[in-house]
Amino acid sequence: MAILKSSYGTRALLKGTAAAAIFAGGIISPSIPGFSNEAVAEASSYTYTVDATSLNVRSGPGTNYDRIGSLPQGSSIQAIERLASGWYKINYNGKTGYVSGQYVKTNEKLYRVDATSLNVRKGPGLNYSSVGLLKNGTVLSVIHKESNGWYKISYNGSTGYVSGDYVTAGDSRQARINVPLIAQRPELPSGCEVTSLAMALKFYGVNVSKTTLAKGMPYDSTKLVRNADGSIKTWGDPDVGFVGTPFGNGHTINPGPLKKLLDQYRPGGVNLTGKDFSEIEKAVSEGNPVLAWFTISHEMPNNRSWKTPAGKTISAPTPLHCIVVTGVDADYVYFNDSEAVQKDVKMPKEKFIKIYEAMGKRALAVK
Repeated sequence: MAILKSSYGTRALLKGTAAAAIFAGGIISPSIPGFSNEAVAEASSYTYTVDATSLNVRSGPGTNYDRIGSLPQGSSIQAIERLASGWYKINYNGKTGYVSGQYVKTNEKLYRVDATSLNVRKGPGLNYSSVGLLKNGTVLSVIHKESNGWYKISYNGSTGYVSGDYVTAGDSRQARINVPLIAQRPELPSGCEVTSLAMALKFYGVNVSKTTLAKGMPYDSTKLVRNADGSIKTWGDPDVGFVGTPFGNGHTINPGPLKKLLDQYRPGGVNLTGKDFSEIEKAVSEGNPVLAWFTISHEMPNNRSWKTPAGKTISAPTPLHCIVVTGVDADYVYFNDSEAVQKDVKMPKEKFIKIYEAMGKRALAVK
């Protein structure tokens, strides 16, 4: 937060609530006959339940397609495919229809390691040799449960076995991770992005200071030019780098260029820009913190824009903030806030999604 990030200053933040319907994965499908015009993420073999008062069924994977019907809350859905956009292709009254993945929940269980570390073995017993270790909280891709209580799992491109004594099975919509809290002030009044990144890296044991990250991230050095009324006429592009300075008056850096900084310390992060909130839920359910571009007020933003010197229009809704999503469950989303210096802030699902979408669906999963 800074002068240009928000006019809220250090006013008390409104606490909210937000929640998630995490959907389970399936088999990666690079090419499926009949779906050549759609980006297919997974072949789905799961049954889902409508988690909204009423869910529109559309003729295509997006709200711009015609509505062809609706499904009441609690309806069971057998998905044909989950698309990369987060929408599901389904059978509807003998025809093909599409529903948003934001409003469905999986009926599958989520399996996690419940031990400091857990051996993965070649077979379902202690007499088999160990082929690896899984840390506490790791989400397992379970193939099936053996008669002796061991689980056959997918592991490093092959299969392995783990003892069921050290595995918990719970609601797939529930996930909480303990991400350390770091305050952005006083050093970085506009540095919520790198402070959030420092939190996520510290979760993995990578101890790098927020100021080191601030000095090392990409920048757009374009100077701020104002109109006569004080509004912004021209400034930089956050797709290039940080606009302004995190040490004072600044705007933001988008997930793409920030990922370049992340890759220097922990490769493997995923830019989720443009993805539905369900992708954030999926990442968190797998035990990964996710940076999300949000608002300082925890309320809906006000629209604002400017031009770059090259004429590109920059959408810059305000009061902009960046937080770390640390948990999801059936009714809420939890996040760390570096400006409010609050850990695991709780907000309603519907409200969180609306703000996330209004801020341009910008997120970065740290894996």
